[in-house]
Amino acid sequence: MPVVSLASLGRQLQELLKPPVNRCLTCGGRAVLNAGLPGICSRCAQRIPWIGRIRCSCCGRPVGCPDCLRPNRVERAFACNRSAVAYTAEMKEWISWYKYRGEEAYEPLLAAMLGRAYAAMQSELAIRDQGARTLESTGLFMKKWNRYKIERWQPDLITCVPVSEERLAERGFNQAERLAMFLAADRRIPFCPLLVRNRDTGKQSFKTRRERGDSMKSAFSAWPGIQELLWEARERRKGSSRIHHPLRVLLVDDIYTTGSTLEACSRVLRSEGEAIGLKLEVYGLTWARS
Repeated sequence: MPVVSLASLGRQLQELLKPPVNRCLTCGGRAVLNAGLPGICSRCAQRIPWIGRIRCSCCGRPVGCPDCLRPNRVERAFACNRSAVAYTAEMKEWISWYKYRGEEAYEPLLAAMLGRAYAAMQSELAIRDQGARTLESTGLFMKKWNRYKIERWQPDLITCVPVSEERLAERGFNQAERLAMFLAADRRIPFCPLLVRNRDTGKQSFKTRRERGDSMKSAFSAWPGIQELLWEARERRKGSSRIHHPLRVLLVDDIYTTGSTLEACSRVLRSEGEAIGLKLEVYGLTWARS
């Protein structure tokens, strides 16, 4: 029987007691993981193409937007959209691992990124709603929030863009729904499914702008019981200062391209609200903006 020295036993014990090696989800390297963005290292976190400055106040694009500036464009059914990141090749790879290859380890990361976009959206819309542009320009907004009694912007409901039965069977989950539920739980805002997808519209990235618009016609309908859900949200407002304001619905999706999906969903939601005498404001929140 081989003789094992105490020093050798000590080294083996140390190896067993070592914490597991942290490997970055995206680059695979050994690294100290970023605390605010679960699963990735600080180096990969620094490469994220966050959308910080917005050029288009409607769709949230960081560069000039031909979709929102078209002279023949009709008024949008949604109030605005905001996105966390620009849809670069690297971001496309991240969402593909989660959406098409079922890598659920990406879910907390993408949800955390969406949460940052939501926080930025809250600040921006609170400033806009209160007419406090001067605070924004002087940098006093976040520091003196309570002093100026600016109401924190918040939706009444969070919902998501639904997927077709075929896509749900293929992937096993709706990525927009999962991200929306993460956000709703973190912010303690009710999540409700409000829409149904009537048919599979195929991959929108392969279509022209006109083809996308045409494919979205009658693609969505209202969830059974949607009107009751909207009234319940309205009833929860009783006693608040927002009781007479339009009901705010936050619609979550993974990628915003031309806005045709968000537009089609928003029209259905607003129509259902109007049918029961409720005015709705629909706001889009997407993980990426192409």
